[in-house]
Amino acid sequence: MVPKRKSRIFVGLYETGDLTLRLSQGMRHWGFHVTNIVRKLRSPILEREINHDRYIRRDRNNYVYQLRLITEFLRQILRNDVFVFNWGQSFTGYLQHSREKLLRRFAYCDLGVLKLLGKKIILIVVGNDIRSPRLLIEEMKQAGLSQHAKYAAAELDMGDPGTEEIRSEKAIRIEKYADHVFTRSDCAQFLKRDYHLLWLPIDLRTLRFSEKDYSGSVVVVHAPSEPRVKGTKYVLEAVKRLK
Repeated sequence: MVPKRKSRIFVGLYETGDLTLRLSQGMRHWGFHVTNIVRKLRSPILEREINHDRYIRRDRNNYVYQLRLITEFLRQILRNDVFVFNWGQSFTGYLQHSREKLLRRFAYCDLGVLKLLGKKIILIVVGNDIRSPRLLIEEMKQAGLSQHAKYAAAELDMGDPGTEEIRSEKAIRIEKYADHVFTRSDCAQFLKRDYHLLWLPIDLRTLRFSEKDYSGSVVVVHAPSEPRVKGTKYVLEAVKRLK
């Protein structure tokens, strides 16, 4: 009997917090063949010797860039069995944010093609990908988290009704095609079906703990992607009190 070969897995197309690299590293450790490609080149946070397999260079000419995406999509269809898309995107998912409703109809059409070909599709959605700040605040109030709701109302960008509509449409398309969705409850207001809980993968081997008693100044590192919504002002206030 011929042994069944392991699935070939694609991971992409965005990188934040080394998510793409860590997922690839973990699945390769289990013996899977993994290809990762990102749309924007970013250096790894910790291990500089590890990098992405390839990245799709963005051109000033948007049509050239779209052609690169389509070409890469067709290439990966032939090579992979499972497609893991992070940050709620795909090769055509960016069209969901188009101002033109006609173009938005073609958003995630690549997922439909993958589905027809029998490929497995996994979507990872986090942050504001499909979050409704308005509904999130209501959930906090219903859960008795009035202080959290007050903070969220003051700090989160509520957007406009158009933003909510786009995110709702996005969630509908993701659930239509994805075999599995990974997210967290604070980011999933528009999802209707069950999803898997997601926590960012961390390779503990890259972290070191030392019991050495340092006599010098304590170094506090805080590197937010968006200081306004990541609580930076509260961190600074806390550090001042510690002084």
